Amino acid sequence: MGFTITLDTIEFGIARLETDDNKHLLLPTECLPAGVHEGDVLRLSTTHQGASVKIVIEHDPEAQSERSYRARAKLNRLRKRENRDH
Repeated sequence: MGFTITLDTIEFGIARLETDDNKHLLLPTECLPAGVHEGDVLRLSTTHQGASVKIVIEHDPEAQSERSYRARAKLNRLRKRENRDH
């Protein structure tokens, strides 16, 4: 099982992660993959190992590229609409 999360902010060694449904998760930055930055899209997945649950957080460059593309496309549509209105 897994889902994408966005690294919203990092302050005082605590990362604030945001889910697609606007819920937040706070984690120490040492739980994150090396080299991630605010705005990066991450993949959080879990596996069950007996009575334990293993949580894995990985950088998800594919999801990040897709979100960037959608954001740019939306911005372009808004700019075109604004130009038509003026």
